[in-house]
Amino acid sequence: MKNITLYSLLLIFSLSACNPLDENPKAFIGTGNFYNTTEDADAAVLSIYNAINSSTHTLYNRLIQISTEMATDDYEAGPRARNAHVRALSNLTHDASNDRMLEIWRQSYDGINRANVAIDNIAKNPNLNSQKDKDLINEAKFLRAVLYFNIVRWFGDVPLVLHETKGLTPEVLNVTNTPEAEVYAQIEADLLDSEALPEVQSVKGRVTSGAAKSLLSKV
Repeated sequence: MKNITLYSLLLIFSLSACNPLDENPKAFIGTGNFYNTTEDADAAVLSIYNAINSSTHTLYNRLIQISTEMATDDYEAGPRARNAHVRALSNLTHDASNDRMLEIWRQSYDGINRANVAIDNIAKNPNLNSQKDKDLINEAKFLRAVLYFNIVRWFGDVPLVLHETKGLTPEVLNVTNTPEAEVYAQIEADLLDSEALPEVQSVKGRVTSGAAKSLLSKV
């Protein structure tokens, strides 16, 4: 009986090994063939939201709360806060090596780059010229403005990047700081454009003209 079982297994393996591996991809999605429909454009804008609120430690989940409220009298690191970087925020002794501040910087520019990708690719496609497509561009501009408004208040002069990052060379990645006033000017320009958004969105939680006006008044 054991010999029969062993023979059966060997036969199965030998037959499966004879099947050729088909590596010819049936479909490929890249920037060259993705931004063809309004649904594609909408997915690109939704990815910006995902960058800032997709898990426990994203910007608009716990990260902003920890990095701001920890520095006030309302919220402090208790006995269960064993992370040295969190305790440093609470004690106002954090510096550029603090992993929470580094993550704020990284996630902010990830969201900004996603916004730039959406704005650039939707705007340059002549087939994406409906009112919905224009609204999606302005929605991405609002989200870009929010992220810049956060980091300019945290860090002052910051790199002002307004187009998709397409390379990993030092020349592309090492962007010099832009004066704070110019960053605010871009924030204002993006929010003025996003004021054209609908007053009510069909999906709750999406940016509206009221959100743009409110943030513009704060800026």
